[in-house]
Amino acid sequence: MPFPIIRTLEEFNEAVKKSHEKPLLLLKHSTACGISAGALATVEDFANIYDAIDYRMVLVIENRELSREIASITGIPHQSPQVILFHEGKPIWHTSHWSIRAKSMKKALNSIGIPVD
Repeated sequence: MPFPIIRTLEEFNEAVKKSHEKPLLLLKHSTACGISAGALATVEDFANIYDAIDYRMVLVIENRELSREIASITGIPHQSPQVILFHEGKPIWHTSHWSIRAKSMKKALNSIGIPVD
């Protein structure tokens, strides 16, 4: 499942705003990194099972400035690969690299009342 790609700050802000209705999992992905390729596959597999949230992606090499702006806005230092879960307009959880696993994403969703097994 390909994720919609966020290319502008306006698109990012709109996606975060929509997290008031449905949580958002944002993947910051590097197209030049093997670890990031593995994380993308993990998140894609997760998204195919759990559709109770929205998924979006930022390509960090192709859009470095946006990636930096997201780090500044959220206060979460940039990592790649990295996932950030937004709920009610705020970043509530994040992880990166080898910690991007179905188990950790399930736990994050459970913490906001979204039941996943």
